[in-house]
Amino acid sequence: MIQTIRVMFAVILIALNFTHPANADAQQKFSFQGVSYNGDIKAEQFNFSDVKIKARSNTDRVNIKVIFQDVSTPYKVSDKEETVAITFEGDPKSETVYALRLEYGTFLQEIPKEFSYENKANRHLISTRSIDDGSFNTLYEQLTDDDKVKVKGACHHFMDDKSIEKITSLKSPVIKDSKLKFPSSERIDKIILSPNISEQIKALATLCFQATNRVYVKDVQTFLNASGYNVGINDGQWGKKSQSGWEAFLTNQGKPIDTVINTKSVQELVARLNGSLPKLRKMNFRDGFFDTESELKKHTHDRRSLCKYIDCELTLKEKLEARQTINPFMAWRWGHWTLPMEPYQLYWNPGNMPERTNYAINLESINYAFWLPSDTWAYPIYPGIDKYITNRRFSDYDDSGAMYALNLVDPTFPSYITDIMRRRVSRPNIDGVLFDWWVDWQPGGFSRQEVRKARIAIAREVRKQVGDDVIIMANVLWEHDQATVKYLSGAYLEFYKDGNEERLYNTSELKKIERSIDYYNQKLAQPKLIAIDGHRQTKNLTHEDRNTPENRQMAKLLTAMSVVAPDNGYILYGDGANDDPKSDHYHLIYDFYSFDIGKPTEPFIEVASGVRYKEHQKGIIAYNISRKSRKFKRKNGQEHTIEAKSGLFCKDVGAKTECLSNN
Repeated sequence: MIQTIRVMFAVILIALNFTHPANADAQQKFSFQGVSYNGDIKAEQFNFSDVKIKARSNTDRVNIKVIFQDVSTPYKVSDKEETVAITFEGDPKSETVYALRLEYGTFLQEIPKEFSYENKANRHLISTRSIDDGSFNTLYEQLTDDDKVKVKGACHHFMDDKSIEKITSLKSPVIKDSKLKFPSSERIDKIILSPNISEQIKALATLCFQATNRVYVKDVQTFLNASGYNVGINDGQWGKKSQSGWEAFLTNQGKPIDTVINTKSVQELVARLNGSLPKLRKMNFRDGFFDTESELKKHTHDRRSLCKYIDCELTLKEKLEARQTINPFMAWRWGHWTLPMEPYQLYWNPGNMPERTNYAINLESINYAFWLPSDTWAYPIYPGIDKYITNRRFSDYDDSGAMYALNLVDPTFPSYITDIMRRRVSRPNIDGVLFDWWVDWQPGGFSRQEVRKARIAIAREVRKQVGDDVIIMANVLWEHDQATVKYLSGAYLEFYKDGNEERLYNTSELKKIERSIDYYNQKLAQPKLIAIDGHRQTKNLTHEDRNTPENRQMAKLLTAMSVVAPDNGYILYGDGANDDPKSDHYHLIYDFYSFDIGKPTEPFIEVASGVRYKEHQKGIIAYNISRKSRKFKRKNGQEHTIEAKSGLFCKDVGAKTECLSNN
C-alpha cells in the first residue's frame, strides 16, 4: 500500500513538472515549476494602464526602473491588481546601457538562483551574453504563459520611439537654490543625455523581444524525437537528419514540406504530444536557432564585451585571450582588503574567501604541507584533516600560534588532498589550484626524499583526477623543480631574500631569476603561467617607501621581465615575509601597470646576455639585467638605448615612439 502511494505521488509530481501548454495555465499558478512551451504568446496580449519611470545611481551604475501599472494578460489567474517592473542597467563612464534586469516586482515570486543570471536569487540580466549562453532561454521556458506575456510585452514596449522618449525626457534632481547636482544625478545624466541612448535601449529591447520568439534547434529536435520522428541526438545543430524528421512531420500533417519553422508551426508540433512535454536540454552558445524570419542562425558568441559590467564566468581560454600587456597578480587576499581587485589578472584565495573577478584566473590555495590548528579565518576547514595533522612544528604564523606539518607521507594522503582539491575547483569560476611550499626542503621534519616522493604522488593523482584543463600552480620559490614539473601548468616564483631586505636584487640574483623564468617557460605544461613575485627594498612599511625611485626602477625591470621572457607572465612587486608577516605580499598598483601596447606579435629577441625585447602590436617592451647600458635596433630600424638594470616601455605613436621614463 505504501509503495502504491509513493508511485502515485511520483506520477503527480511528474505531471506538475511537465505540463502541456494547452492546460499549463490551469495547473501552473506560479512560474519556475516546470518547463512549458507556448508559441501563441503575443506582445499585444500585454495590457497596462500607465508607465512610471524612476532612475537612481547609488554606485558607479545607473538603474532606470520602468513600472507598468495595472497589468493584465489573457492568462492572468487572479483579479488582484498587478504591476510589472523591469530595469535598464547602464554604465555612465562608457555611456552604455548593457542589460535589462528582471528582479523584485517583475513576477509574483522571486526568481530562484538556478534560473537567475550570475547565480544570484531574483536577479536575471537580459543581455547579449545571457541570450547567447542560453541563460535567458532557460528562464523563459520556466515561465507561465502569464509571465511570458509580461516579459515579451515589456520588451516590445521599448521598441517604440515614443516609449523611449519617456526615459530620455527624465530630469535629474538638483540641490535646492544651487546649480550643482548630486553625483548620482550626474551619473544618471551621463546615461540619459548620451547621444545614442535611444538606439541602445531599442537595440536591447529588440534583442529581448526577438529572443522570446526564437525557436531553438535543440527544442525542435526534442519535440520531433518525442513525436516519433527520429532525428538522433538533440545536439542543437540542424542537419539532414533533422530536416528529414521535420519534413516527415509536415507530410503526416498534410502540410507543404517547405513550411517554415517558427513559433506557430512548432506550437502545432507540440500540440501533438498529447499532454506529455519532454524535458528540454539547456541551451549554450553553440546551439543554432531559427529567428523571427525563420532563418537558421548561430550566436555571435561575443562573450567578453559585457564582462566589464556583468560578472561573467569565462573559460580559461577566454581569460588568457583577455590578458593585458602587463598582468599584475595577487598572492592571497587576506590583509589586503584596501587593494582594488580590478587590475589583477591572476590571484588565489583560500576556500573561505568567495570574492572573484571576471577576467582574472582564479586559483584555490590548497594547504598540503602545513596546518594551523587554531583554524583562524585565514584557513578553510578540510573535513577529516585532523587525521593528518602532526605534532611537528612547521613554522610560526602570528599571534594565532604555530603551524604544524601535515603527514604528507601517509599513503592515503595524496587521494585525500586530491579529493579536497577536486571539490573546491568544481565551484563556479575556479580555474585551478595553488600548492604553497612546493619544494623538497621543508621545516616539517620529513626528509627531502620523503617530501619529493609525496609531491610526485600528489601531483600525479591531482592531474589524473582533474585532467589537463585545470591549472596546477606551485610555489617553487627559487628552485628548478624537476620531480613534478611535467604535471604543473603554472609556477609561482617567490623570489624571497635571505636576511637583508634593505637591498635590491643584485646582478647574480637577476640572472637566476631570468634562468628560472626560462626553465619553467620551457618545462611547464600549457598554458605555462609564470607568476614573478619580486620582494622590494624595504626601509619602512609605507607607500612612499614602496614607491621610491630605487623600488620603481626594480619594479619596472621585473615587470618588463614578466612580459618579455615568458609566454604568459604575471607580476607582483611587494613586501617580503621578513618585512612584517602582516604585510606579507602587500604592494602598490604601480601606474605603469596600465601601459597598453596590445598583444605580443612574436617571441622575444635577445640582444645580448641579459638584454631582451619583445615586439607588440603597438610598441615594444625590453629589459636589461646587466651592469651596462645597451643599444639595440628594432626590425623597423628604430634605435633604442636601455639603461643598466632597467625596463623599457615604448609605444608607437605614428612614425615616432614614446617611451616611459626610468623613474
